[in-house]
Amino acid sequence: MKTTLIGLTLVCGLSACNSPQDTAVAEQQHKQLYNAVNQPLEKARDAEQQIFDNAASQKKQADEI
Repeated sequence: MKTTLIGLTLVCGLSACNSPQDTAVAEQQHKQLYNAVNQPLEKARDAEQQIFDNAASQKKQADEI
């Protein structure tokens, strides 16, 4: 996560030195990088939540028996 933030900071910092057209390109690259990094993380969080929900459901069923 820190590596991602450092990379995004560098991209934004370097884009500040360029023309407005280069800034638009850099922002597009920033969005692509952000999505590429965060999409798998979001999927992992969703999978983790499903595991926790299933575990809670199984525990509830076991307690009822």
